[in-house]
Amino acid sequence: MNKCKLCATKDADDTGSHVVPHFLLKRIFNIENAKGRDQEISFKISASDVQMSFGRSVQPEKLEELFGELTDEELEAKAMADLVVDYEWCKSCEKKFADLESFYAKTLAIEKGNEYQSTADSLTALMFWLSIIWRISVTGKNNLRLSAKDERKIRNLLNEFESGKDSQEFIKKWTPVLNDISYQVYRSPDYYKKIDSEHGTFLLDGKNMQPYAMMVDEFSVLIYMKKTYLRQISPAFFGFEKLNGTLSTYTSGGNVTPLSVEEYGVYVSKVVGFMKDIKLGWYVAKLNRLYRKLGHQGNMPKHIVDEIITQMTSDEKKLGRKYTYEDFAKTTREVVLKHHVELRQIRKKK
Repeated sequence: MNKCKLCATKDADDTGSHVVPHFLLKRIFNIENAKGRDQEISFKISASDVQMSFGRSVQPEKLEELFGELTDEELEAKAMADLVVDYEWCKSCEKKFADLESFYAKTLAIEKGNEYQSTADSLTALMFWLSIIWRISVTGKNNLRLSAKDERKIRNLLNEFESGKDSQEFIKKWTPVLNDISYQVYRSPDYYKKIDSEHGTFLLDGKNMQPYAMMVDEFSVLIYMKKTYLRQISPAFFGFEKLNGTLSTYTSGGNVTPLSVEEYGVYVSKVVGFMKDIKLGWYVAKLNRLYRKLGHQGNMPKHIVDEIITQMTSDEKKLGRKYTYEDFAKTTREVVLKHHVELRQIRKKK
């Protein structure tokens, strides 16, 4: 058995651990009104595919609604939510993460219209957010990747920190590292409940960027591992870095900058538009390459591209089958064969 990625001494014997805390993910992934674990249904969106997975306790009727009929192979392959992992760390280190999560979950009860302090325990609040980006990075489950140096720094901090205990010795030892770290938290309380169901909510993290950034449900968090990153000018994460929310540190946090539904919705729209452009660009590029592979010059006729995309987004399709690579390939075959006479005539003219 591999060693725990946090303590590096004990066996990585823990199973069913959430990379991102369940209390943040439940409104993104859980079936409506389901509160427990193993009720997740997740969609992982990339330019070329949409991969869906689900928790062990999702009922067959719900799977039928989303997928239609599933083969035994599909059931086995998808039967775990994507952000739930086995054998990454030991049970002792998982308890450390759980303690941080229990601490921060209590702060969600605080909601104010102006900037506020979610907790007076600045150090534990910082360690909570650091624990999330570290877990995402070391498991490779999402886009966010820490630099090797930052991953090492955060691991050392998490490994030695003990939630609920006197932290004076810890702070004394790690002051040079802690002094460099700051973060901003933006929150639109109950955003998911206040918008229509079509908009939904999601987990998104930035890839290869400083500050390290993520959106998860009603939160957006930016983490700066060096003071120099605070002076950057170019946009990094959909404009959040330009909001100038109050910075938190291990001595002055955790501060939260509230955003209204309308304000937060502006950034959600930017994200949705960004993902839409990426996927559409991938589809068009792939279809143009196919067009030339079939012996044509230039790009595939726009009306054929539009027909393929319209058919892919049809409401008649099961949600769990939409936008996948398999669906794209199947739809493309059908539409191209439908227009084979037209395409043959185009090639003859050239």
